Amino acid sequence: MSKEIEYAFLGGIFPKDLQSEVKEKSIGNIQYAANTLQWNLINGIESNISGPIKLFNRMFIGSFPNKYKDFYIKTKVFSHEEGACDINIGFINVLFIKQLLIPKVANKYLLDWINDNNDKKKVLFVYSSNFLESITFVKKIDSSVHICLILPDLPSFMNMDKSNSILYKCLNRSNQKALLNNIRYIDSFVILTDQMAEVLSIKNKKPHVVIEGMVSDSNSDINQNDNDIKVNTICYTGTLTKKYGIMDLVKAFRLIENEEYRLVICGSGEAEAEIKKIALNDPRIEYKGIIPREEAIKIQKNSTVLVNPRKNNEIYTKYSFPSKIMEYMIAGRPIVCYKLDGMPDEYDDFLNYVHDNSIESLKNKLVEVVSMKQEELINQGIKNRNFVLENKNNNIQAKKILQMIDTTLIK
Repeated sequence: MSKEIEYAFLGGIFPKDLQSEVKEKSIGNIQYAANTLQWNLINGIESNISGPIKLFNRMFIGSFPNKYKDFYIKTKVFSHEEGACDINIGFINVLFIKQLLIPKVANKYLLDWINDNNDKKKVLFVYSSNFLESITFVKKIDSSVHICLILPDLPSFMNMDKSNSILYKCLNRSNQKALLNNIRYIDSFVILTDQMAEVLSIKNKKPHVVIEGMVSDSNSDINQNDNDIKVNTICYTGTLTKKYGIMDLVKAFRLIENEEYRLVICGSGEAEAEIKKIALNDPRIEYKGIIPREEAIKIQKNSTVLVNPRKNNEIYTKYSFPSKIMEYMIAGRPIVCYKLDGMPDEYDDFLNYVHDNSIESLKNKLVEVVSMKQEELINQGIKNRNFVLENKNNNIQAKKILQMIDTTLIK
């Protein structure tokens, strides 16, 4: 890739030295999946260019007081790599206030970056549609800056927990409308499914690349002893949102009469209280709540089968690829899930699909996979891990993105 290009990234990671603080101060779910994807992307880009990219960061944390303990986040300069000078943008951590004020602060730093690199080609990666105001600001200041939007979800389908306020849902709908109205300021897109291009009306109009997700080579050292795998253990890690099928999983598990089976659930969300109550009456169900990501990964690796119970019965399944699938595949265990509209056919040889939307079918598929011979379970896991490491690692995925951008810049 060209050395004459200056790269920057605007997103919402957790800086390495603040991760333990974020974990301690967060109330409820922590956006581990978004954090992992962004770090994988940053590291993948840097493996394909010379030198570190500039990070402008607004941590994706919950709002004070219900979701995070701090009212105010201080601005901090940090360095994610040797030679890097990154900005962790401070803000008043109150819903709506931070959405209004953060772009003003971010734009100040972006303007400095543009002026400091006036004689160079510039590429700004932007993660999610949360930064639309900054996108339009940059393009109006310097139209030559290439804006590449990484869009893991369409705004109107983000965080579908029923407990979210009406104001929060209105904000998401407003963001969706703003995104469609400001497409002209975005030069290229990274999207998770082909169908997203149709909603955005960018097919054959704007450069885009479809990347379901990415894994890191650093996660390939499994250090897994097959003797540590717990027999008959079904595992779910993630948000406990009813629309995503968590209660269907619990109901299906309870239809299994075998007392030797175990269901381990990690995470929090609207179904938490219901799951806790059921677990009191069924000792086979172990609810662990919110746990450190490292512990969740260990539980995944030691389970018999991993489950994503999200059904293909909602329109949003066309416009998302569950990050959980990538996470489960890198863990090296068999996976039970539904074939979603947004899933490419290349995954069909690796996933155990539930045949229909009945609770009985989910139960039958869980029993079928758990009952496989140990050798077959291990081989499935190895196949899953090798597939994503060889085809979906962050170096390969970032290279696709950079090649798309280089082609656009050459024009």
